[in-house]
Amino acid sequence: MEKESPKFNKPSLSLAYLQDIADGNAEFMIEMMDIFLKQTPTYLAEIDQALLLEDWRTVAEISHKIRPTFAFIGADETKDEMAKIETIARSGRDLEQIAPLFKQVQVASTTLFEKLLLLRKELADLNSL
Repeated sequence: MEKESPKFNKPSLSLAYLQDIADGNAEFMIEMMDIFLKQTPTYLAEIDQALLLEDWRTVAEISHKIRPTFAFIGADETKDEMAKIETIARSGRDLEQIAPLFKQVQVASTTLFEKLLLLRKELADLNSL
């Protein structure tokens, strides 16, 4: 069994960029978090399905679409893994590398969702004071 990279067990999450563009608007930040939490699992499921079908074009397209959303929440390692997946899928070479990379993204995403839900709750609680 492949050993998972430790950085994917504790992926980084930074809301600095989101805070910057929200300019202190907590409602906007919560809305953006909600969009990420709703859309990202769907995109990941679509990539998973495309991998099963060996539909590399779809893998590349969805990877390209989802990559900025990880950057949005400061999950740079995960964003970089999505970029690798996109590049490999577009090139058609070394396709066997995609599945383990995507598994790391899935593991990291689970942790990111949990962290983001906690941060979202904290922000919502502070916003209601």
